[in-house]
Amino acid sequence: MLLAALCPFSASAQNVPEENEADSMIVAPPYGPPLSKTLPHEKIGEGKYRLRGKLLDDGGSPITFLGFYLSSRSLREVMSAPDPSELVPMTEWEIDEAVPMGRVGQDGIPLDGKVNFYADVDLEPGKRYYFWSIGANALADSSGSPKKLSVPSSATYWWSQASPQEGGWRASSWLGVFRPHPSGWIYHLKLGWAYSHPDGQGGLWLWLKDEGWLWTRPGVFPYLWRHRNESWIFLLRSTNGRPFFFEWFEDGSQPRLTVELNRASFPATVTKFGFNAEWTQSNAADRRAIDKAGEAGVPMVAGLMEIDYLRDDWNFSKGSTLDAPLFYKSEDKVLTQSDPDLDKLRKKVADHGMINLLQLAGTPTRNGVFSTDATLENTVTYKDDFKHKHGNWYPLPRVGEETDALALAYASLTRSIREATPGLPTWWAFWQEPDHTIGKNLGKDQSKRRYLDFFGKTADAIKAGNPDAVIIGIQQNSSTGLNGGKGVIDGADYLHFTEKVLLPFEEANRSSRIIPYDYVSIQNYKAHRTLEIVKNARIAYRNPRFGSMPILINECDFRKKPGWVEKSFAERYDSPAGLMEVMEILKVMLDQPDVAYALLMRNLFSYTVNEQPERYTTGYHALNWINELPAHRRPLRLTGPGSEVLRAVAASDSSQARVIVWNTSSETRSLKIDLRDLPSALAGKDLIVHTMGGGRPQSSKAQVAASPLTRVATLQVPGHGIVKLEIGNPPPSPGLSKARYARHYAWVPRTGTEEPPAGQGHYQIKENSLVASTADKSGIGLAGVVLSDVPTDSDYLLVADLTASGLPSSSTEGVLALRLDYLDRDQSLLTEYLLAEDHRGTKRLEDVPFWVSSQEAFEFTGPIADGLSVPLFTPMLAPPGWATADNGRRRILVSLLLRGVGPATVVAKLTEETLPPEAQEELELSLDGETLSP
Repeated sequence: MLLAALCPFSASAQNVPEENEADSMIVAPPYGPPLSKTLPHEKIGEGKYRLRGKLLDDGGSPITFLGFYLSSRSLREVMSAPDPSELVPMTEWEIDEAVPMGRVGQDGIPLDGKVNFYADVDLEPGKRYYFWSIGANALADSSGSPKKLSVPSSATYWWSQASPQEGGWRASSWLGVFRPHPSGWIYHLKLGWAYSHPDGQGGLWLWLKDEGWLWTRPGVFPYLWRHRNESWIFLLRSTNGRPFFFEWFEDGSQPRLTVELNRASFPATVTKFGFNAEWTQSNAADRRAIDKAGEAGVPMVAGLMEIDYLRDDWNFSKGSTLDAPLFYKSEDKVLTQSDPDLDKLRKKVADHGMINLLQLAGTPTRNGVFSTDATLENTVTYKDDFKHKHGNWYPLPRVGEETDALALAYASLTRSIREATPGLPTWWAFWQEPDHTIGKNLGKDQSKRRYLDFFGKTADAIKAGNPDAVIIGIQQNSSTGLNGGKGVIDGADYLHFTEKVLLPFEEANRSSRIIPYDYVSIQNYKAHRTLEIVKNARIAYRNPRFGSMPILINECDFRKKPGWVEKSFAERYDSPAGLMEVMEILKVMLDQPDVAYALLMRNLFSYTVNEQPERYTTGYHALNWINELPAHRRPLRLTGPGSEVLRAVAASDSSQARVIVWNTSSETRSLKIDLRDLPSALAGKDLIVHTMGGGRPQSSKAQVAASPLTRVATLQVPGHGIVKLEIGNPPPSPGLSKARYARHYAWVPRTGTEEPPAGQGHYQIKENSLVASTADKSGIGLAGVVLSDVPTDSDYLLVADLTASGLPSSSTEGVLALRLDYLDRDQSLLTEYLLAEDHRGTKRLEDVPFWVSSQEAFEFTGPIADGLSVPLFTPMLAPPGWATADNGRRRILVSLLLRGVGPATVVAKLTEETLPPEAQEELELSLDGETLSP
């Protein structure tokens, strides 16, 4: 029974004997568990601490155990696997003069709640412990609230924990005998004189006059890594004070891939690839594409509602699924409704946990004026007599009341669609490719004013009805983002649009009130020129008015590339040469921290190869592999002859490692691979090799992974093929089953030039994870997510599970912080901050004044680091009025910020937990952090 009390906040159920008839008239005493309270600890000597508790009640039965649970593990680990060996019995009672003499209970145990007890323990320096009181009797057991106890480190130098010897010498269990000096120099019995510098992660750099820099660590020494020629050496012996090494010389005829799995690389490998399609009716290809996209971990799918007559589906004239079109008139009011065919597709998107971007195209227009009737028989979109097709969003009505009515009508349509599928996050776009529409039959200036007036009013109306609505910006064609042969990148027509069209319009026609949209949007049929297009967009959107808008690339394809114009879809996405084009495009977009999403053509997810039923294209599998990468990207090097034709990307965390290599040449290449500093948790797991050289991927077990170094002697990479190395698997993701995702924010501050930002923020919707990543100390990684319908049950707890790469254990310039806002529409009723206690660079937050109002906001600090779980939210701490604010939507904003370190990546995965009743009763928050919040 005592094991139940090992976890904080838990008490085992009482085992009350069943009463019999003879005892039915006897009133039983109130039996129960002993009650105790955890008191603050005391330091009583160097490394010696006194754990203190207060006995409140013995429960009416003799106490069988009274003491403490003490552990250096995290609370999550303790709760999942309590260990009886971590129980500490009480040492002695503590005299309390307030206790009247003679007030004792059974077996001499005081009952009045005024007696303290303690246990004296020896603790290791540099560790953080958690402890709580525990009491048990024959009937039940219970525990007090947990407290933390941080033992200061006695290690001023890396060698401080090595055993002291006579004459100033030290004996290390792993490095051997040496004599250190505070300057960093040491004299080692075998290495001789060496300058030492810890790497901050348990390893040690040593500089020797004849060898240069060498690296080693516990478990590796006497092997050392020689930096200058990137090779391993073995310390054999020492003669006359000089070390002798054994060195391996390997065949240099093959290229080598070296991956550093204990370091971080920027930007993070976030999941950003999805697809877009034209949605006019539910069809097999779209349904198949949505399902395959869900299997590939796709975060977003887009549907373009480009309907010539704005009828709900293609069968409107023969009898449709609706009694009226999307827009219709009733009693002189314009009404809207969603299309059941559209709802079927959107329901599948919701089932896979993705975001749906809906592009609304086509304007109900009669004689150039916004107008609707019950049938729309005489109401059409603009028809291009030259191309004999209806166009996107033209002509718009005259500026004035018709524009206002149209904006309200489209806001109503978004509401109707959203209400038909309430569980699906939906983003909106409603201005397609202005270079195609501005200037048709109207002067360009007049046309621009009409479009901007409509765009602004529609965005205002949508956001007024839904504070979490996300609006995609004017979807500019990729062609207008290119300069052709005009010279250096200067923003091209994108820059003209922002500085000569949009900004002047906002100043003159909206009293400098900005049009509220959230993403820079690009329609990109020239994906082979993505890098040039993105650089132009960075310059065009450099004005502070655009803040840190991420980029969303839509309709992404390379069919306009010379040599591919006449190629079929199968040739582009299922041929060896096409596969290399796809990989280069995916890699370029993966490398841009400000590209948040890239949506490719639907057929990539729906097209099956006729000769091999149910086989999807090689391009699909490539995208699937990229989307599988964990967020923690790792640095790598390709060296040796022939390496120039190889490309690679790598990512890993404590549960998995992934490396993708592709070969741009037509001939098979042999490759050696070193996976350095593989996490110990992955040692002994199978290393699986997936090879795709055309057709279905083939998989095989190559070897068993080893830590710290896994070496693959020879890996065959087919010509124009891809190989994926896989170790371990991601842990199951429970998701957020109670709170509902509403929207998220990503901050990617631009440099004002074509250079990429040094920071990245992202939200992984499939994993419920905030990602903040930085390239160096100048970078700012910032992301936030809004959750709605958050439970108000007192046992609800929202937790952030943290993983980090490249994050030092402490820093003077770095900042790592979490923020929680209780929302009422776009206002915060209460803001709470939690700052990582070992990072002291809060002055760096002057660059993000909108995120923190003052330094006083960071009065509360706590443990925020790799592998820790941080309690974020419980309704018990919500401010008054929050649960009923905003029509009772119960919204919170959780955000993560990383600043002043890098390259580094921090991921905060949001999970939900249930607090036991005892935890709710014991819940205490202390600004000094002494009492741990559950």
